[in-house]
Amino acid sequence: MRVMFIQPPMPAYGVCTPATYPSLGQILIASYLPKDTDVILIDGLVYPEDCETENIKKRINEFHPDIIGIRVMFINYFYSIRIAEVAKSANSNLIVVFGGPHATLLGKEVLEDNPCVDLVLCGEGELSFCELVTKANIKERDFSMVHNAIYRDLHIRENFLYSTQAPYVQLGDKLPRYDLLDMDYYSKINLMTIEGHRGCPNSCIFCGLPSIQGKNVRSKPIGKVMDEIRHIYCRYNITQIEFVEPNFTVNKLWAAELCHAIIDAKIMVNFVCRTYVEMVDFEILQLMHKAGFIKIFYGIESGSQKILDEYRRPAKVSDCINAVRWTRESGIKACVNFVIGAPSETDETVNETIKVAKLINADDADVSILAPFPGTAFYNDCRIKMIDKHWYKKYDYVSRFPWFVAYETTHLSANELQGLWLNVVKEINGGISHE
Repeated sequence: MRVMFIQPPMPAYGVCTPATYPSLGQILIASYLPKDTDVILIDGLVYPEDCETENIKKRINEFHPDIIGIRVMFINYFYSIRIAEVAKSANSNLIVVFGGPHATLLGKEVLEDNPCVDLVLCGEGELSFCELVTKANIKERDFSMVHNAIYRDLHIRENFLYSTQAPYVQLGDKLPRYDLLDMDYYSKINLMTIEGHRGCPNSCIFCGLPSIQGKNVRSKPIGKVMDEIRHIYCRYNITQIEFVEPNFTVNKLWAAELCHAIIDAKIMVNFVCRTYVEMVDFEILQLMHKAGFIKIFYGIESGSQKILDEYRRPAKVSDCINAVRWTRESGIKACVNFVIGAPSETDETVNETIKVAKLINADDADVSILAPFPGTAFYNDCRIKMIDKHWYKKYDYVSRFPWFVAYETTHLSANELQGLWLNVVKEINGGISHE
């Protein structure tokens, strides 16, 4: 069996430029495939030009894949569909599979809209993609043995069949197939990503993560994390590693145990992570600094308690202030993100955000407009009116992520929302000093 994974490029403010953030999804799936499976990865994050029409056709004609697996997110859906169409035009017999967040939340719509896509795998793909390779009848398009799948009925093409959900994968069972990435490139920029756990207990209205990974947190065994850190450091001489989960300290006991293991191993690596302000305290931050953590990204979202509550964020404004202060006092850089555009956002709540942003004086602050991702509570909130419910299908929107406006609220028109966002950007960027 020959498998070609394709990671589509990501638009960066209108231009697909080489990314500096390696994706783990497909190299994790590849690690579960039988050893006799021929696997390659076309990484459009690093080489966007490799995903252009003629280059895709050339690689298909050279490799002759049986299956093409494409990782689909909302902001690369436009590119994913184009790649799928090119793949089918190059070889109509190959199987085109979509996976990833978009495929999980909108699988049926993907198949309805795109005859070039044969199969959608929802949720985690390690076990189900392995079943696709080892159990499915590819020639007959019979995917009944594959879990987590949505596919067309063999007899009635307009009907869609849904398979049962596979159990969640045991984290750390396999070492990611780093060899499928251009590790010379990532060694040169000195960065690799790593996964510590999956799942999130929160119910934020703008996030679909719990629908994809579940609400129960599953942490990777400390020994397995250390094995991956050593592999990245010793094999590729990479000394900066970034944890991909948005809530690294959701289990502070696990985070502390990992920090102690890193300290005891005397590994000279710098770490970056993401987490939420209500999930840290001064003690864990001091320990993280000792273990080599140099930067933390916090999703603060808003400086208004009213808006935080509306987002269903289990955080207080005081948590935001304390977390950034403790982080900087511990010797770690604090980078924060705010999002503008809650259903009840007003000039007053925006001014509260500006006030808090200036007060906490983070090392870096980013401001985006809230993106209405399908499958989230925000997307279906009756207090917002979608200007374009299918924004993710159109280049005009995705090319301006995360600064596009595809909705209006009961308080704000799209133009007013854009104006408030611009005001916050100017006020925060002009009002934060990093002395």
